[in-house]
Amino acid sequence: MEQIFLDTIENYKLIEKNDTILIGFSGGMDSACLLDLLVKIKDDYNLKLIGCHFNHQVRAEAKRDEDFCKKRCEDLNIEFYSASGSMVGFARENKISEEAAGRILRKNFFNDILKKTGANKIALAHNYNDQVETLLMRIFRGTGLDGLRGMDYKDGNIIRPILNVKRADIETYIKENKIPYVEDHTNFENAYDRNKIRNLIIPYIEESLDKEISDQVFNLSTLAKNDVAFLEELTEENFLNLCKKDGLGNIIVNAEEYLKLDKALRYRLVRRIYKDLSTYIKDISYKNIISIDELFLKTSGKFIDNLGDIKIRKSYNRVIFEKNPRQEILNNYIILKEGINNVNEKIKIKIEKTNKKSAGKNYFTLAVESISGPLVIRTRENGDRIRPKGLNGSKKLKDIFIDKKIDRAKRESYLLLADNEKIFAIIDLVKSKYLYDDSKSGTYVLVSIEKEEDKHA
Repeated sequence: MEQIFLDTIENYKLIEKNDTILIGFSGGMDSACLLDLLVKIKDDYNLKLIGCHFNHQVRAEAKRDEDFCKKRCEDLNIEFYSASGSMVGFARENKISEEAAGRILRKNFFNDILKKTGANKIALAHNYNDQVETLLMRIFRGTGLDGLRGMDYKDGNIIRPILNVKRADIETYIKENKIPYVEDHTNFENAYDRNKIRNLIIPYIEESLDKEISDQVFNLSTLAKNDVAFLEELTEENFLNLCKKDGLGNIIVNAEEYLKLDKALRYRLVRRIYKDLSTYIKDISYKNIISIDELFLKTSGKFIDNLGDIKIRKSYNRVIFEKNPRQEILNNYIILKEGINNVNEKIKIKIEKTNKKSAGKNYFTLAVESISGPLVIRTRENGDRIRPKGLNGSKKLKDIFIDKKIDRAKRESYLLLADNEKIFAIIDLVKSKYLYDDSKSGTYVLVSIEKEEDKHA
């Protein structure tokens, strides 16, 4: 085990001398094994190790686990940080899965500790079996070639030194070295997709179809990594040959040469260009890429400008990717709480309960009965509609912007007040008919908008 660990560090250049490494330490067997291995090489590499534990507030034993991790780090003379947050509450509040909520909370926690300590790496205890489970989950969800790569030994500042170690070998190492750990009973429950794959699907396949399924799936990851690396190298060559930057940082592509490429390389090149310019690369779908690819065949003057913060336009034999000259854009929606909400540097929104219906230039009330779910501030999404006062029915936001002659470059900067089902207002532009409803209970929510420019008017 120790030699495999050392070979992995050397082969993938995961650790260098004088590194400061945060260790994701749950207290379970995997992370206890990783912690012990890192402690053993601590002096040889002159490492500073920092244990980090996040309490998701899910299990009754969560506080026990946190206390265990703290005590274990103290015994090993390792600095320790912990934090807690409700994974279930965060998932409900943001309408995402609990697994996704857990990842976000942990990521934010690690980033906070990185800033506080000046650490340069985060070591996670993902192992061989985790890789197999991840790949199967992605296959079932319809992943492409890139997704088949699975987790990497090194991903930015994240390292996974025991990614090629099987769980059975970890168990043996723990027992032989008498390393303390805590058991997470939820690993044996099938409430989450990963546990179903671990506890039900893989054992069934091994028993009924193929005993070597885990090895074959893990090898698939290696093969995919090699193929993707080759394709990425070709993509980079095409990026350097076909794409030129102008003085504003926009990327100009020769359409004729682009269309000579194989479709797979064209799609990868689009993502490579977008990655160079945009902060929204994760939001670009397969459908979006096809639309951009088709633009290369269209006549001069055609364009696409609703993909994050990039506008793409055809100009004769060139396709130009350029930053939209937009105003400040919200990356995500903001859930409004009672009290003062800082939307951005220029806008604050105050939410309070009242029994009086009222409306003015920068304030209005909503009948509590008309609100479904939390009130949010967000930017527009494809297909958004609003029911303006005086109109019998709803209207697309796109048509409203056109009617009011709002420049395309400014449309994304308009903020929407909405709930789970409807839009109450396009702030500074249109109010919906719901703002004028009477409350049957006599209770209203008063929304007050304070803008920085209003203070100095």
